[in-house]
Amino acid sequence: MTNYEEKLYNQFIDRINDDNYLIIQWHITNRCEEKCKHCYLDKEKIKDFPNEHVDLVLNKIYDLSILIKKKVIIILIGGDPLLNPIFWEIVKKINKYNFFFKVSGNHHKLSLKNIKRLKNEGILSYQMSLDGPEQINDNIRSSGNYIKTLNAIKDLIENDIEVTIKSVVSSYNIKHIKKMLYEISTIENFRNIKYNFCRFIPNKNNEKHFIENIKPNLYKNFITEIFELLNDQNKIEILLREHLIIPILFEKNIISENFIERINYIYKKYNRTNFIDSCSMWRDFFVIDINGNILPCKKVPIVFGNIIKDDFYSIKIKKDQFLNTEENECQICKYYLFCKGCPAVSYSLKKSIFKKDPTCWIEL
Repeated sequence: MTNYEEKLYNQFIDRINDDNYLIIQWHITNRCEEKCKHCYLDKEKIKDFPNEHVDLVLNKIYDLSILIKKKVIIILIGGDPLLNPIFWEIVKKINKYNFFFKVSGNHHKLSLKNIKRLKNEGILSYQMSLDGPEQINDNIRSSGNYIKTLNAIKDLIENDIEVTIKSVVSSYNIKHIKKMLYEISTIENFRNIKYNFCRFIPNKNNEKHFIENIKPNLYKNFITEIFELLNDQNKIEILLREHLIIPILFEKNIISENFIERINYIYKKYNRTNFIDSCSMWRDFFVIDINGNILPCKKVPIVFGNIIKDDFYSIKIKKDQFLNTEENECQICKYYLFCKGCPAVSYSLKKSIFKKDPTCWIEL
C-alpha cells in the first residue's frame, strides 16, 4: 500500500471503532455571538435546552448505551454551547456517567481559563469553523473572526486539545478555501489539526444567502485541489467526512483495487453493513435539538421522536426501520460502500435522503 492508502486504511479502522459508540450530537443552546450567513438555526428567540430535563436525557442515553452495549460520545453544540448558563454543570454530569464528550463551538468563550478547564474535564476535541481567508471568512461570520479563531486554535493546541477545523462550502467561498488552508499550514507551531468540510444547505433561516448551487464539476475540482494541497504537508489531516472524496481518490489512482480488496476483507470480517460509509446517519448517531426532538442529522428535519417524552430505544428502532424503507439510488454505483453522497444535500434539493447527491458528477 502507498503511504496515503495506509493513512486512509487507518481512518477506515477508526470508522469501524465509531460503530462501537452511541454518538449523540446535543444542541444545548441556540445562543451565539456570531452572525453566520449560512446558519441553519432559528435564533429569533434565545433558547437553551430545558435545564430540568438534562438529567432525564443523560439517563435515557445511559439506558440505551447499556441496552445496545456501546460506549457514549456526546458532542455538545449550539449556537455556542459554552453560552449555555449551565454548560459546566452539563459537562460534569456527562463525566459522572463516564461518557466521552466533544465540543463544537467558536472562539468567544475560549479564554485560557476555560481551555484549561475543558482539558481538566477530559474533552476529546474542540471543533471550530473557518470558511476562507480572512476577508471571505469575516464577511460570512463576523469582523475579526478569522484572527480570533486562529488565536484560539493556537491556545487549544498549546494545551494539548485536539482541534478540528470545519468549513461550510458554498458558491461564495468555494474558490477561496484552498488559500485559507495553505495559510494555516504555514503557521508555526500548528500541528495535528483535523480538517473537515460540508456543503451549504439552504433552509428557511438562511436561504436568502448563497442561492446558487455548486455545480458537480466545480465541486469535484475543489475536492481534488484540497486533497492535493493537504496531502503535501503534515500539519493538517483531511478527514473522510465529505462523502464524495473517495471516488476522486479512486479516479486519481491514489488508492488501488488492492485497497478495495483489503477493505472488503475487513468489511466481511467485522460483519459491518455501513461502516465504510462516511455519513454518521447510518450508525447509532442521533441529533437532539433544542426541544428534545431526535433527528438523523442536524440538517435533515425528519423527527423520529422526542427524548423527553418517548422511549429512546423505540426511537432508535424507528430510525433504523426508516433507513431501510427505500433502496438508495446510488446502490448500483461501484463506490456505494464508500460514499452514498450527502443525504442532507439530497433531502434539501430532492426531498429524500435516498436520492442521488445532486452535486455528484458520476453517471449511474
